[in-house]
Amino acid sequence: MASPIQKILQEASFAYMSKAQIVIRLAISYIVEDHMDTEEAIDKSLQESQMDLFWESAVEAAIAKAFAKGAGIATIPLLPELREAWDPSGMKLSEKLHGTQKEMRQAIISTIQQQQKLGKHAMQAARALYDGYNSGVHVIRKQELPQYIQQVVHFVRRSEFPDDDYYALMRRVRRAKRQTERLGTHGAPNRALKTAYKQLLNAVEKNNTKAIENAVKTAVEEKSRYVAERIARTEAARAWADGFHYRYDGDTDVAAYRWKLSSRHPHFDICDMYAHANLWGLGPGIFPKDKTPALPVHPHCLCHLSPVYHSEIKNKQTNRIRAGGDEWLESLSHMERYKVLGIQGAEKWERHHADWRRYMRNWSAETAKSRLSITTQDDIIKSEVSIGQQLSYKDEGQNAFIPEGAIVKPKKVIAGLGSDCNLRIADKLATDYGGMAKEWQKVVGTITSDQYIFDVHWYHHKEVGNVLFKIKSYTERRK
Repeated sequence: MASPIQKILQEASFAYMSKAQIVIRLAISYIVEDHMDTEEAIDKSLQESQMDLFWESAVEAAIAKAFAKGAGIATIPLLPELREAWDPSGMKLSEKLHGTQKEMRQAIISTIQQQQKLGKHAMQAARALYDGYNSGVHVIRKQELPQYIQQVVHFVRRSEFPDDDYYALMRRVRRAKRQTERLGTHGAPNRALKTAYKQLLNAVEKNNTKAIENAVKTAVEEKSRYVAERIARTEAARAWADGFHYRYDGDTDVAAYRWKLSSRHPHFDICDMYAHANLWGLGPGIFPKDKTPALPVHPHCLCHLSPVYHSEIKNKQTNRIRAGGDEWLESLSHMERYKVLGIQGAEKWERHHADWRRYMRNWSAETAKSRLSITTQDDIIKSEVSIGQQLSYKDEGQNAFIPEGAIVKPKKVIAGLGSDCNLRIADKLATDYGGMAKEWQKVVGTITSDQYIFDVHWYHHKEVGNVLFKIKSYTERRK
C-alpha cells in the first residue's frame, strides 16, 4: 500500500530539485570559470540561492501537511509542538535541520573534491607522459608507463561522462597504450607516440571541466538530495503518526491499530515483523492502541497505521511478544533471519532459542505517543472539573464560600492554547507550576448553587492540571 505521505514527499523533492538547479549553475560558474576554491564556491552558491532557508521552509511545510493528513483535517500551519524533539537524540527540528544542512554541504564538497583529485592525477599523468617524451630524457621508465596510463583510465571510468565523450576518451587511452607498447618493442620514441600523448593530454584537460561540472550536478542532485530527503521523510513520517494518534487515540470506536508496510518498503527488516507477527493475540500486525511501536522505525521508513474497530477484533488481547516473534522467525529462511537479527543473533536464536529482542535490529519497547495532546479544546469544555480550593464571595454583605471539591462546568478556553488570544502570564505559570508555557490555557466555566450561578476563571495545563480558580462574578438563579 502506498504511503499516505508519498505525494507530500514528492512535492518536497520536486521543490528541492528546482532550487538545486540554481545552486548547480552558481557552483559551476565559481569553480570552473572563476577558479574559486571548492568550499568557498559551495558556501557562496548556497548562500546566494538561500538554499538553507528554502529547504527549512519546505521541510516544515511537509511536516504540517503530513500531520494534517494523519489527523484527517485541513492543512494547517506548522504547530509549535511539531518542532519539538521526539526521538532519542533529543534534538528539536531546528537543530536537526542545522545539522542536516552541514551534512548536505559536506556531501557536495567531498564529491566535487574527489572528482578534482581524479582529474588532477589524470592530467599530471598525461602531462608527465608528454613532457617525458619532449624532454629527450626518459624521466618515466618503460615499466612505469602502464601505471601512468592506468591513472588516466581510472579518471575516465570514475567520471560521469556521456557515452560519446567516454568512448572518445577511451580511444585516446588505447592509442596511447598501443604506442607505449611499441616503445617497449622498438626501444625508441617516435612521432606517433608524441602525437598520441599530446592528444591524450588535450582530451583529459578538455574533459576534466566536463567531469567537474558533472560532479557538481551529481553532488547537488543526488548526494545532497539524499541527505535532504532523509530528514524530510523521517520528520514527515513522525508528523503523520502524530496526526494519526491525535485523531484516533481518543476515538472509543477504534480498538487497535494495524501496521501497514509501504509499497516502497525497500528492505526486509523489523517492519516486516510488525506487519506480519501476532504479538498481542489480536491477529498479525495488530497492536493495542497504547502498545503500538513508534513511527518511523528507521530513517526512510514510510510504514503507516490504519484503525481497527471493535467489530473486527475476534480475540482477547494478550501479551505474547516473545512467542509471536518466535513464531514469525520460525517462518523465515536463514538469510531473512540474518537480515533482522544479524548473523550472531540469528545463530544464537536458532541454537539456543535466545530472546530475539536482544538482537532484533531497531527493536524498542517504546510505544507511540503523539507530541500533541489528544485532549482537545472540546474535551476540556465537555469535562467537569473539581476545584481544589475554597472560593470566597460576599452574600448580602456576609462572607460566604464555595467549598473545596465543588464541580465547575467548563464553557470556553479564552486565552492560550486552543484560542486566538495570547495568555500573558503563561511564562509565570510555567515557572511556578511547570509544563511548557505555550501549553497553558485560561478557561472559564460555571458553578451552580441553590441560589447563584458563579462565573469562574482558572488556568489549565494538560499535564499539570487546574490551578488558580477565581470567581469573576455571580448572578442569582431564576426561580
